[in-house]
Amino acid sequence: AFVVQALRVTTHVLVSQAMDIPLDATRILQLYVLVPVLGVAVVLPISFNGLGVREFVATRLMPEVGIGAESALAMQLVTYLVQVGVSLVGGVIFGVMLIQGRLRLRPRRGESGN
Repeated sequence: AFVVQALRVTTHVLVSQAMDIPLDATRILQLYVLVPVLGVAVVLPISFNGLGVREFVATRLMPEVGIGAESALAMQLVTYLVQVGVSLVGGVIFGVMLIQGRLRLRPRRGESGN
């Protein structure tokens, strides 16, 4: 779980660097608290894939650590798009392997599932 959260924080740090949002070491450490909180907020079943909820929570929490609300909103939207893009690559690979027959969803009759 720590590795997954570290990758999510790394994504936030790289996006903030690309957007020229300054992050010092203290703010990066604070992201290790804020990013999982954002992850918990998006599991609430009140929106499609957490859109809007994540951004709302970010615009309320990130100004407390020195990241402006506008920057937090933009950073969350770009980070979301990066995560969707990475997931899309995996989905395309899965689909291609399925079409090529190198991957089966169910074992054929008579084959064991092992």
